[in-house]
Amino acid sequence: MKSLTVIRKYYYHYANNDGEGGQHFNCLINMNKMRRLRRNEYHDKFISWTKDVLIDDNVPHDLFKKGVERCSGFDYDSKDLPILVRNSRYSSLILSALKNRKDREKHYVVQKYLIENPITNMVISEIPIWSLRPRVGHMDLISFEEGAPSIVIWDYKPNLLGNEKTGLGQIQLYQVMLAKLIEIPVTEISCGTFDDKAEVILVR
Repeated sequence: MKSLTVIRKYYYHYANNDGEGGQHFNCLINMNKMRRLRRNEYHDKFISWTKDVLIDDNVPHDLFKKGVERCSGFDYDSKDLPILVRNSRYSSLILSALKNRKDREKHYVVQKYLIENPITNMVISEIPIWSLRPRVGHMDLISFEEGAPSIVIWDYKPNLLGNEKTGLGQIQLYQVMLAKLIEIPVTEISCGTFDDKAEVILVR
């Protein structure tokens, strides 16, 4: 059964001055699930930011242009970062999404399944992120969790096992940038990567 009221925001970012060569992003927002899973003031701040900035179309799209510094290009040595590796909680959902993807892009179908399904804690996908540097990016998914940290940024990384620390520097940067945007302590946000077999969590 799907969790209803998923809002879609469509972004075309990283185009050149002629509006060509950009990338398409589908930001899926499950407000019902956010409200159901909210547990603390940090969830409330993220929900308010989502409504005021994403839903009300106050994203600074002019920052997301061709040639801007992107988080995906952040060169960071993550080999010494402490991590926890565990089994994927949503393995069956991810495999089902991939089985039924047809000609759709892999990241999109996985994100859509996880956002729509009420048994997951994933509440929003393809979230634009930026700083005044400027540096920009798009976070794959965010989940609401119990305990602390209660907001987790997730990056979908197929074939994760054997490459557990790939991309952790990039999403650690997202972590710092998101904390500044929604004005909460960076310690209240965690980050990790996942696929259909495993989840890798950055630990402190």
